[in-house]
Amino acid sequence: MKQLSVIILFLGCIIAQNNYPIVLIHGFMGWGPNEMGGYHYWGGRKDYVEMLELDGHGVFVVSVGPVSSNWERAIEVYYQLKGGQVDYGRNHSEKHNIIQEPEGKSYEAIYPEWDENHPVHLIGHSMGGANSTYAELSINPGNI
Repeated sequence: MKQLSVIILFLGCIIAQNNYPIVLIHGFMGWGPNEMGGYHYWGGRKDYVEMLELDGHGVFVVSVGPVSSNWERAIEVYYQLKGGQVDYGRNHSEKHNIIQEPEGKSYEAIYPEWDENHPVHLIGHSMGGANSTYAELSINPGNI
């Protein structure tokens, strides 16, 4: 609960300064919307995403592989935001013996505008925090 309070305090600080959309990335073994029968990763029995939206904030929640690598999770964040078929890259896929473009991992963009002129707040819990940094540094270094 203490960590959640810190996250909410942090969200309050950044929201007060601008109206950039918020992208929430769950941590290791986490889940996305509609994956746990009404139990919300971001709030438990309460729905913090809905609370933020009711306050007028744009919020996007991504769902990444709960035990995937930082690289794979960052790639999944990117494709969920920008849209398209997930592509983990030839070198990464060969090195880790995974399918480069897995079937069923093609997404409609939830925020295709994301670029250096349309920034977002990437908020991650636990491993999701590392993934947000990795996504920015590895995929869109100009967005920092």
